[in-house]
Amino acid sequence: MKGMLLVALGRDADNAIYPIAWAVVQVENTNNWLWFVKKIKDDLGLLNGEGFIMVSDRQKGLIKAVQTELPEIEHRMCVRHIYTNLMGKHGKKGTDLKLHVWNLAWSYNEPQYYENLDRIFNYDSQLHEDVLKTNPKSWYRAFFKLGNYCEDVENNSTESWNNTILKARDKPYVPMLEMIARQSMVRIAKRSVITLDHRSLCTPYVIEYLEEELEKASACVVHRSTNNTFDARIGGCSYRVNLETRSCTCRRWDITGIPCEHAYGVILSKKLEVQDYVCHWFRTAMWRRTYSEGIIPLRGARFWPVGEEPRVHQAPEPPQPGRKKGEKDGKRGNNSKKRKKGINESPTKKKPKMLKRIMHCSQCGVANHNSRFHKKAQQAPQRDSSQVESSQAQE
Repeated sequence: MKGMLLVALGRDADNAIYPIAWAVVQVENTNNWLWFVKKIKDDLGLLNGEGFIMVSDRQKGLIKAVQTELPEIEHRMCVRHIYTNLMGKHGKKGTDLKLHVWNLAWSYNEPQYYENLDRIFNYDSQLHEDVLKTNPKSWYRAFFKLGNYCEDVENNSTESWNNTILKARDKPYVPMLEMIARQSMVRIAKRSVITLDHRSLCTPYVIEYLEEELEKASACVVHRSTNNTFDARIGGCSYRVNLETRSCTCRRWDITGIPCEHAYGVILSKKLEVQDYVCHWFRTAMWRRTYSEGIIPLRGARFWPVGEEPRVHQAPEPPQPGRKKGEKDGKRGNNSKKRKKGINESPTKKKPKMLKRIMHCSQCGVANHNSRFHKKAQQAPQRDSSQVESSQAQE
């Protein structure tokens, strides 16, 4: 019995993966995604999705399910998948296409966005047209909604989580789901201990984030204005910073919830504590709250309740065109449980084939014998010729 594993992951206050839900379906289609999204919506109380963010690839069934159940959610598309499609059409590895596409996705404001878009046009006008066809507002930071405090433009967390459950995926359905639940339970328990031991106001992710900005912030030239606003100048460009509304012209603070280098420079000039200006979602208190409760340990099958419903039987396998993943010549390979790599990803290195060495004699140079058997090799044809002559003489 085969199927597809659907998963929903979240981010905690330390920017780490938090498993939310997972389920097995027979095939990845609109109906199954609709069922999965509806379950998450009901369990988490998402209502129409307002104030929440979802990052996914451009799977058509998932897009339709989200539009139906969560019409107000901010549904972002993974840049990595978009880049892969553009790479297959416009470029090869080693080109500057990847740098141009990712810089565009990382643009925090519209002037920066249009500058990077102009660079793409100068690089390849056809690429520029195809980029505009991908619905830019779904994967450029410049168009993200404010107030959600999440800057993610890709869903690499699903690939990381997929690698942690390779052993579980090699098991039958029920043991697989039990093992995934057990791994998630242990993960949450370990992080709960880490949160209790952490003493700073903000999480380690924020502390490291601010340390990287300290050098630029120290070089910021600040001029005070009224209404708690400031002029922060870095690299010959001025930015308007407002400590009261916690915003900056660059919009990085507005999107991430963590002070940018311009706001950090203003905070340093006023001799204030920078962590006091970090969004509450990245505070240690919120981090601890996330891991205050975990997954309840699952009891063995003998303790499961037995209902009046008939036993579950194996469903017929749906038609799936093409060769099955990991299979070759009718046999399943060892890498069948691993993720199928994209077209532009680094392929698995193959071992070089060993060539058969042909032995040559050091005395006569003839192949298939050495000097040790040189005399025997010469005598063999002489004997054959003498036998032929004697047989002819007898005749």
